[in-house]
Amino acid sequence: MARYSFNRFNKERVFDFDTQAISGEYTNLENLFKRDGEGVVYQVKGVYVSTKSEFADESPIVALADTYVNFPQHQLKDIKDMLEDKNAIKAINDGYAGFTIRQYTKNLKGKNGKMKPKDCYSAEWCDYDPDDTSEDEDMM
Repeated sequence: MARYSFNRFNKERVFDFDTQAISGEYTNLENLFKRDGEGVVYQVKGVYVSTKSEFADESPIVALADTYVNFPQHQLKDIKDMLEDKNAIKAINDGYAGFTIRQYTKNLKGKNGKMKPKDCYSAEWCDYDPDDTSEDEDMM
């Protein structure tokens, strides 16, 4: 009788970035936008799906050089698609993946039933040039 192999339960490390460099602090797109302003291009070091969120069964996370960024729930499919795409993983490992932050206003219904505008934030994926090392991007 052949022995059962438990190797399939090992998690494969898909990103070359050493997450030990991250302080453990999490942020979100709103905080990055308020800190850095519009038009900043952030370099993606890794993408992950968290199953430890208190708000959803799965939550999209992006690693930057110094922090983890909680992404909006509507971008979970993007993250999952990237994790399934070997070319996307290679591009992230090679330093070519980035995003900018788009601010938009959405009308939400308040507790009183009235519509109220709310500022929301979404990541716009873009190519990142790791050879373009301007001073502002050194902090990403």
